[in-house]
Amino acid sequence: MKRGAAVLLRAGHSGDWQYPGKHGPMAGADVCAQWLAHYSSPSQAPKPRRSGSKGTVESGPQYFPFVCSGTFIGRAASLRRVLRRTLRLYQQTQEYNDQALIAVLLLQNPGLGFVDSSAKLFLGLHGHDEFLVELLSRLVELLMPQEAIGELFRDFPVQKTDMWGSRWLCPDITAIGVLKKKHAALFVEYDGCFRHSELQAQQQDERKTAALLHYAPPGSCVLRIGHWNRGGSMTNHSSQEVVDVWRAGHEPSLMKVLQQTIRALLRRFEHLLQEDVFERLRSFEIAQPKQDFLKATTFAREAVLTRHVETKRCKMQEFLESKLQFSTSRIEALACKFPAIWGVNIDSCLRPTVAWLEDVGLSQEEVANVIARFPQVLGLSIEPNLKPTAAWLEDVGLSRQQVAKVVAGFPQVLGCSIDDNLNPTVAWLEHVGLSRQQVAKVVAGFPQVLSCSIDDNLKPTVAWLEDVGLRRQQVAKVIAGFPQVLGCSIDDNLKPTVAWLEDVGLSRDEVAKVVACFPQVLGCSIENNLRHKLLLLQQFFCNQDIRFMIVCRPSMLGHKYARLALRLEVLQEHNCLSKLASVISLPDATFSQRFPP
Repeated sequence: MKRGAAVLLRAGHSGDWQYPGKHGPMAGADVCAQWLAHYSSPSQAPKPRRSGSKGTVESGPQYFPFVCSGTFIGRAASLRRVLRRTLRLYQQTQEYNDQALIAVLLLQNPGLGFVDSSAKLFLGLHGHDEFLVELLSRLVELLMPQEAIGELFRDFPVQKTDMWGSRWLCPDITAIGVLKKKHAALFVEYDGCFRHSELQAQQQDERKTAALLHYAPPGSCVLRIGHWNRGGSMTNHSSQEVVDVWRAGHEPSLMKVLQQTIRALLRRFEHLLQEDVFERLRSFEIAQPKQDFLKATTFAREAVLTRHVETKRCKMQEFLESKLQFSTSRIEALACKFPAIWGVNIDSCLRPTVAWLEDVGLSQEEVANVIARFPQVLGLSIEPNLKPTAAWLEDVGLSRQQVAKVVAGFPQVLGCSIDDNLNPTVAWLEHVGLSRQQVAKVVAGFPQVLSCSIDDNLKPTVAWLEDVGLRRQQVAKVIAGFPQVLGCSIDDNLKPTVAWLEDVGLSRDEVAKVVACFPQVLGCSIENNLRHKLLLLQQFFCNQDIRFMIVCRPSMLGHKYARLALRLEVLQEHNCLSKLASVISLPDATFSQRFPP
């Protein structure tokens, strides 16, 4: 709804017609004027929710219908809600102009919002906690200037009863220590929302007042402030007072409402307030000092900022849970690893990146794993970064399926520079002696090689293999057959494995032969793998025979311990232990046929 045109239309159509307002009937032109005055800077409006003792405002996603020139577009639930309230207004006013009805709806229904054609969100009066926090934070600073403001915004767990059907009581502010009675609390509740004028809401407010006084220590008080006289019951410890409407960020109207609230406190609870609190409030009411309320202003600003952050946080959490099936613990781990996740824009960044990964060929589970393992991918642009990297992998020789497998297994490749990392690594592999086809096989089987430093990792590993006794051709064959060797630590993996082979009895040349024929041995753990297999073999063979089998058939060390033990037992029963090296690799069916149990 374009505001200028809408207001002109409304004012010209029936500017003198009367509509229900907060203080009684309002002229149509006044409705439009109030609407413009309050929404010159519309903002987002999350659904407010109290958050512990820190006074911040958490929020969950809230959906608002779109309105433009009489056309409503939105969720069915949103439209039904709007239509019900519009019909009720029509029955009250007989107004048929939709722009006028929308303006009145905004004024009467805080929290009900409409998105206009410029994608701005308009809210009803005081539908946004920003308004309320401005007032209450200043009231808190006057009541308890030495206390952290957030400490007065707190919720209380209570025993669920027939009187109060919830396990929580959530007053707007709670000031303990400002009343004469020890431990007594002063509660302040804001009833400015139009719905509080309805009978059911009034009854709910009275129940809440009763619950606050019931659960709180003796001598506690409740002050309820609103914008119209609801005629509710008052006691020595509870009161309902009328204050003016104020505008967000408008200092004069805000200070006027604050003074009215202070005046109500003094008039109703003068005899119950601590003497120093009374004098402080009295001084403010009479002198009306030019107080800057720096503490309250800072708190209100931070509360609004926190609300916006929490809104984005809730939306991000909802997306991760619904779209990518993230568990709560996994989301927490992601946030620890990548705190910036809460600032990522879902529509312009996260959703397009997820869609691109799915187009590459990743499943939903693989996409979730990519984001969990390498969340920095969300900071990479699709056109300048992601697409060129995928195209480069295909140019190297990988199929579309292999590209998807590489991205799923090593998503960090998406963050590698083509000019600084990828091209130099491929050129180095070709220089070592690998063919283009072998390079593609290496990249597909061990994409981590693309992130390895040539000078610090790759060159030293090749030099070490040559020192072991491998020729350059054999080195290329080893890398092509077991590219993971390039990721092994020389001191922690490679050297200890060679030393173990020499301890078994292999000569330097035999070690070189084993490494050249079965480089996978370099990736085997000595403590958890090789040592156990050696002890098993020593139960059946002498050390010389073991050395001979390892040299002749080094791949024997790559088979599982259980397979090796079972075949040794069967061969021993058939008195054919000497055939172990030649039959260890046979399929189970073939082996069972040759050596029936």
